Amino acid sequence: MLTALVEQYKSVIRGSLDIFGVSGSVERKVLAAVGLQFAASVALAVVSLVASGTVRFVVTGVLLAGAIVAFANTVFITREDFVEPITAMAAGADHIAAGELDVELPESERDDEVAELLSSFRSMQSYLLTVSEQADALSRQEFDADVLDEDVPGTFGQSLEKMAASMDDYTTELKTMTSDLERRSQALNDLVVAFGDAAERAKDGDLTATIDEDFDADDEQFDAVVENYNDLVTTLGGTVATVAAFAEDVDETSDHVTRSIEEIDDASDEISRSIQEISAGASQQASRHDDVASEMNTLSATVEEIAATAENAADTAEKATQRGREGRADAEQAIDELDEMEARIDDIAVAVESLVDQISEIDDIVEVITDIAEQTNMLALNASIEAARADASGDGFAVVADEVKTLAEETRDAATDVSDRIQAVQHEASETVSDVEATNQQVTDSAATIESALRDFEDIVDVLGEVNASIQEISGATAEQAETTQEVVDMVDEVAEVSEQTNEESEAVAAATEEQTATITEVTTEVQEMATQTDELREVLAEFEVTEDAAGPSRTVSAPTITTADD
Repeated sequence: MLTALVEQYKSVIRGSLDIFGVSGSVERKVLAAVGLQFAASVALAVVSLVASGTVRFVVTGVLLAGAIVAFANTVFITREDFVEPITAMAAGADHIAAGELDVELPESERDDEVAELLSSFRSMQSYLLTVSEQADALSRQEFDADVLDEDVPGTFGQSLEKMAASMDDYTTELKTMTSDLERRSQALNDLVVAFGDAAERAKDGDLTATIDEDFDADDEQFDAVVENYNDLVTTLGGTVATVAAFAEDVDETSDHVTRSIEEIDDASDEISRSIQEISAGASQQASRHDDVASEMNTLSATVEEIAATAENAADTAEKATQRGREGRADAEQAIDELDEMEARIDDIAVAVESLVDQISEIDDIVEVITDIAEQTNMLALNASIEAARADASGDGFAVVADEVKTLAEETRDAATDVSDRIQAVQHEASETVSDVEATNQQVTDSAATIESALRDFEDIVDVLGEVNASIQEISGATAEQAETTQEVVDMVDEVAEVSEQTNEESEAVAAATEEQTATITEVTTEVQEMATQTDELREVLAEFEVTEDAAGPSRTVSAPTITTADD
């Protein structure tokens, strides 16, 4: 009942305000209420001066009642039209300051200053709600959200638009660069692993260890490194196979030379025996004239056989000398090829170092990503500053700044992980360089071995030259012996007179034959040493595995035939 009366009284008061035309302004309402109180106070003062008695009391009571009503109206207007709306807006502002942007504000049916203030407060609330929703969309990286299409005027709107555009560009660029880095890093890692495996096999002597994998990479230097390495291994395998075949030829030639020298040695022994027989026969020429004639005929035939054998031995020595020269030329060619292989290995080392430089360039890209992360972090700092500048309404913007800062830290962590992977790839590339250096050292050792064999071939050629000279001397001496024997046959009747001279010549020939035998023994020793060194070279080359195409057909050397007197 009382509430209904109060509401009815409020309705009357509102109607009175409308009648007086003061309901459209809180200021006019308050001035009207205060004016009525002031008028009542003035009237009370005037009544006390101009009236007395009962009239004075009645008028005073009426004026006092009017003053009380005016005071009540002032309290009512102040509370209903000013205090309560302002209090509600203060509570709403407190909620917004606490981050609760969807607070409900009281509705105002009047059209005064407080109603306009409530309308402006609702507009500010709607503005902050839009900013908060856009900030949430940016923090979730939802750059296609519909809320981002809403117009946000002022500094907040411009900052949000710039931040959205920058974050969209940075995110797209980071995704592109990260994808490219992962692809190149995987391709480089596959190349280093394949190169390391092939180099390890080549270091163990497998010269068929080529890299046959296809790498999904746009960098032509990857293909260049693989092609250079495969060419190197193929060339090295071919050279080792050539040297191995050459060593086999040298071994066969050594065997043939040894057999030829043995035949020469046998022939020398036979010559020595014949000379001894000549010496013994010369001492008995006087008493055995007929026997001497027979023996001289036999000696003549033997000398002719010796001459033929010496010529065959000379041809064999000449062929052996020629084979030695050819072996020396082949060895020099092998050394040249090994030098070329060393140059190719150096090229591969340079190519691998170029890969290391490319890895350094990838480090530079990682640094660029780190710089982008720092710039993103700086953008988050700017967003935090804008949020602080916006006071309580920037809390949503601060959330965006925190999300941007988190994104920058994740980007920096990803860049750090990529940098660690690149360091691992650099370590594997360093191990590959070590394997290439080990292969280079092995080629250098092989070149040294071949150079040693070349020196042995040169010694053999020199010895064979000496053997050839000795055999030529033997051939000349044998020819002289043949002439001497023929003269002896023709001068059988004068044997007695020249028997002493024949004996002396026989002794000289025997001495020469002994010297020849000693020389042949020395040559035999040298040839045996050469055969031993050739076997050692073949053992070294046997450690390498080469392809059948690189090995090629084996070369054979025919042994010369030497005819002795026993034949």
